[in-house]
This record gives sequence, structure tokens and C-alpha cells, in this order.
Amino acid sequence: MRFATSAAASLPSAASDAAAARAGLGQFEPAWTREDEEAVRAASAASVAVPEPRASSSSASEAPAAAPAPAPPPLLLSMSADELKALAVSHGESAYRGTQVFDSITKGAATIAEIRGIPPGWRAKLSEEGFDVGRAPVHSSALSADGTQKLLLRLHDGHVVEAVGIPSRDGVRLTVCVSSQVGCPMRCSFCATGKGGYARNLTTAEIVGQVIAVRGAFERRAAAAKEEGAGGAPTSARRPIPTRVSNVVFMGMGEPALNLRAVLPALREINGRLGIGARRLTLSTVGVPNTIATRLAAENLQFTLAVSLHAPTQELREKLVPSAKAYPLDALLSDCQAYFEASGGRRVTFEYALLSGVNDSQAHAAQLARLLKRYDLRSHVNLIPFNPIGDLSPFAAPPRAAAAAFEAALTAAGVPASVRGSRGSDASAACGQLRNEHQRRGAALGPMPLEPVGLGASAAAAGAAASAALV
Repeated sequence: MRFATSAAASLPSAASDAAAARAGLGQFEPAWTREDEEAVRAASAASVAVPEPRASSSSASEAPAAAPAPAPPPLLLSMSADELKALAVSHGESAYRGTQVFDSITKGAATIAEIRGIPPGWRAKLSEEGFDVGRAPVHSSALSADGTQKLLLRLHDGHVVEAVGIPSRDGVRLTVCVSSQVGCPMRCSFCATGKGGYARNLTTAEIVGQVIAVRGAFERRAAAAKEEGAGGAPTSARRPIPTRVSNVVFMGMGEPALNLRAVLPALREINGRLGIGARRLTLSTVGVPNTIATRLAAENLQFTLAVSLHAPTQELREKLVPSAKAYPLDALLSDCQAYFEASGGRRVTFEYALLSGVNDSQAHAAQLARLLKRYDLRSHVNLIPFNPIGDLSPFAAPPRAAAAAFEAALTAAGVPASVRGSRGSDASAACGQLRNEHQRRGAALGPMPLEPVGLGASAAAAGAAASAALV
């Protein structure tokens, strides 16, 4: 099934449509088709496990088909410490060797050759039997002047996915923004990710591997700075480089609620394996029916739930978020209320992208305040000025004064809110933008530069700009 539409097909084709978009009225309303509905349903139902061999289409009178090939060995990154111990014992090694593999991969080993401490013979045997760590190599990287770094990781099937490292301004904390899908089927009108199309869900190992990859990139930068004699010391020309991941946000490519089979185990792995506190993990969703009040609430995990609203009314939300037609605003907020109660009062964060002339007026602020105050839940509104994505969108960020006035109106109405700053604006860091650039370049052109370079006007703020709330 083909879901992806071209950017041109999903955007207004004329200046009048762009003007209508800025007014939040008129003809700008991406069509939500049956094909879209099927793509979302397929993503939600897709298994992250190795698929079962397909049944033969041969008739009974034909010769029997050959036995299906055995499933490939599991990725080492997807195996628990106990499973790796059992693997070691099954190969005639001590259980401790499995612990060594677990620790080495967790610390950043990307290949079997890089796993430290294990005997060369067992390392060779693992390779011969087809085992693989499961880490996606870095295809390209973009580094912003503010220290934000985006990685484009190449998966085993040739797809690429983005992960972003966002350092705090004091260089103490490092937030990693991870993707949960290759692309996204939700097609929010202002988001670069949806313009690149949707391919598939990510596996748990592919998600966890993003955190390890970003951490490794920052470790290498810090080591290089130290070797140069700077030691990462903050100066006008150099910022401190954190190497310990403090926060992880599921705000990259994809809709996490469509891939909970991989996302929920990934949350546990990031918490337990990587040692990042559960309350420092954030799952962001635009809203998928039968997930917030049911599956997420039932998990009883201490992560932060962030719900992308972007509009105070159902009519306007449908224009900005096409999938909202299948999940009315009142139903979404009722589910948030149920989640709040079932989770023992865990705060719900609402993300609100400010689009100049579309959803940023004082009237919109008043509508949003009235909407949220109808529900008895502890919440906070993250106001995120739109991050330009070049020619992929007609939207623009509001002036700072307008964003501040919107925040002030919510606060005065008793709704906690804050404006979040943009990061990585010179590193193609709007969510999905680096992938889109890769797609436009074409695989035949080869990888983009790995070293930091000036990326000029194609830049946008970090795809995880909302994660500035955590830093």
C-alpha cells in the first residue's frame, strides 16, 4: 500500500491558498482520504517482530514448496541481559560473557568487532552465525552553532531516520529527540516529516539505538574538544559539550502512539538499560483513538505525556491536523482526563505550535483557555513558535511580542504556559527536514557531509524544539 504523497500534492498550490492558511480559513485543508486511514491502521497494526514466512500459493497438486529459510538471529541490541547470558552459555561461554556483551553494546559498541572483553573465537562465531548488534550507522550529521546536532541514521533496509541531540545552554544536560517511525502517516500540515512520506514503524532496537548514537556523537565531540586543548570550556566561541543523556523525548519523526509495540519497550529499555529516569522521558502524540485512556494509562509508566493540540477548536484543528476528523477534540481531551485520573494525577503537557495569523490571536488564546479549563486535569501548555521548513510550508512564526502576549493571556486565565525557544536553527533541524533533503538529493548522490558545515538558509529549529522545555 502506498501512502506517501508528494509535498506538492499536500500543500496549497497557489498564493491564495497560502493566504487562506495564514487566516486559518478557506481552502487550506489537506484531504484525509481512505488511503490515509488505511496507512494509519496498518502502522498501528504492524508487528515489529520478524514476520512469519508467508504461506505457499502452490496448489495441492503441485510439488511442495521448499522449507522456508530460518529466521535470522535476533539483534544483540534487542536482547536483554538475561537473554545474552543464555546466548553465551549456549555457545559454551560463561554467563559473564553475556554480561560483557550487554555492557559493551550499552556503552556504544556498534559492531561485533567493537564488543570488548569477549574471546576472539566467540566473536567470530557470533559473526558466522549472522548475529548483528543492530545499530544503524550514521549516514550524515548536521551541527548547529548552538551545539544542537542532528544525525541521519541509515537502517538495514536503506531507509533513513533522524535523531537529535540538544544540549542545555549551560552544557550540563543533554536531551535526545528520537523517532518512532520512518516518516509519519498523520500529515500535519505544518510538519516536515509528513512531507517525506511514511514507510514503516521502527523496532525497539532501532529506537534505543538512536539514543546511543546521539550520546556517542556528543562523546566524540567532547573528546575532540579536549584533545584540542579546549576541554569543552565555555567561551564566546565554544560551548560546553554534555555527554550524559538526561532526557529523551519521542518528538522526532513519526507518531509514537501508532507504534506502541516498539515504543513502550523502548521506554523501559531507555529507563532501565540506559539509566535515564522515567520522569525524564516524554512521549508526544497528536492523538490516536484507543491509546491514551487505555493502553498508555494501563502501562502505569512514569513518563510525561505530551499531546499536540495546535488549535483551540475542532474546525481549526481539522485544517491543521487532518487526522483530527477521526478523533474529535472533545474525545481527545476526555481521554486525557481519563489518563490523568488513571495515572494518579500525572501532568499532561499540551504542545501548541504558534502559526502567525492562523492560531496565535488573543481570541485563540481565550478559546484555548476555556477549552482546557473544562477539564479537571493538571496540565501545562508548551507554546512553540513555528520552525520554518523552507518551501514545504506557507506558515510563518509569529513575532516574539505576539507569542509573549499569547502566553500572558493563558497565564492570566489560570492556564500554565510557557514559550519554548528554538534550537538548531542552522542545522536543518526541523523534524523531518534533513531526511527530506536526503530524499531530494537522492541516494545516488551519496552521503551528506559528516563534519559540521554551514547549512545556510535551509535551516529550521530543532525538530525537537519542544524539548527545550526539559533543558
